[in-house]
Amino acid sequence: MNELDLELYEAYLDNTLDSEAKKAFEARLLDDTSFKESFEAYKETSVYLSEKFSDQEDLNAFENNLKNLSEEHLPKKRPRATRLKFGSTQPQLYC
Repeated sequence: MNELDLELYEAYLDNTLDSEAKKAFEARLLDDTSFKESFEAYKETSVYLSEKFSDQEDLNAFENNLKNLSEEHLPKKRPRATRLKFGSTQPQLYC
């Protein structure tokens, strides 16, 4: 796999090749097994990475939405006062 092939793969997947270049690319896929295998590997990796980053973006958006909703609608927690009670044996914590 070389850099020019990577650019071709990306252009093909983005559908930015003109009709002649697209026909040549598809013909090469049929004729060149190594080219086809490396394209399939590139395509699978590209799909995986785009799904992974898409899912992470969705997760971040969800977390931000929850944070905003909680700030708007839930009361702020105040720290609880605690006191220690010292007895004859061990100190005890009361909340």
